[in-house]
Amino acid sequence: MERSATLLLTIILVAHIVGPKVSPVRGVAWGSTGSLPGSDQYQNTFPKLLQSNNGSVWMVWEKVLNGYGQIYLMVNNGFGWSGEIPLINNNGAFDDVAPALTQLPNGTIILAWSRGEGGTGACFSKTYSIYTESYSNGQWSTPSVLVQGSGSGDNLTPAMAELKDGRVMIVWSKCNSTNGRGDLYYKMSNGTIWSTESLLVGSTTYEEKLPGITQAADGQVWVVYTANTASGNVNQLWDVVWNGSSWTSPAMFTNSTTDD
Repeated sequence: MERSATLLLTIILVAHIVGPKVSPVRGVAWGSTGSLPGSDQYQNTFPKLLQSNNGSVWMVWEKVLNGYGQIYLMVNNGFGWSGEIPLINNNGAFDDVAPALTQLPNGTIILAWSRGEGGTGACFSKTYSIYTESYSNGQWSTPSVLVQGSGSGDNLTPAMAELKDGRVMIVWSKCNSTNGRGDLYYKMSNGTIWSTESLLVGSTTYEEKLPGITQAADGQVWVVYTANTASGNVNQLWDVVWNGSSWTSPAMFTNSTTDD
């Protein structure tokens, strides 16, 4: 499946557009760049960050070993980063890719990711489903399937956000041969039960993919994604906004002749 940094760009753009208005900070500069997780011969991609309720920063990402993905974790407690912690490793039995994190009001952390399993999917040589597991009281739960993939659809690149009312929204891309290789779907959770999936953005022509999600200070939920809508199959960024009861129509976020 395609490995891309577009999702990271999406998250940065969303934070810039909908973040709170604050006065600029003077006299503060970015530090020098550093390598996380350090010198590594493997491909490390799809990083996601979460600041937990206790202030620590969690980072999950996909590490590609021998042609298949594993999910790794590092935690920064304010004094430094932990070592790499392998979360999901099935020794090549599955392709575990594109992780995402969020936290519930009760402190439980939810991990979601795409898992390529046996059988032929709609777009790939494996069938990709969305899996989740949770971390509570110092232990991870057993992985469970949230959205089952099949020959009629592979489920890819989930993104999650905890809403102000305590619910969790997850959005992802579903790929098949009749939807331009990508439509966006979403689900909601009250912390116990997930809703059924609903179509968010769909077309038979374009590939809607790599969503990012956040909630603004005014309560509106923004989803930014990439779609190959420009001439020459070039990707542009688009957004849809939820006001708590309905979604806006997709709106172009960037209008560029180069890939976004």
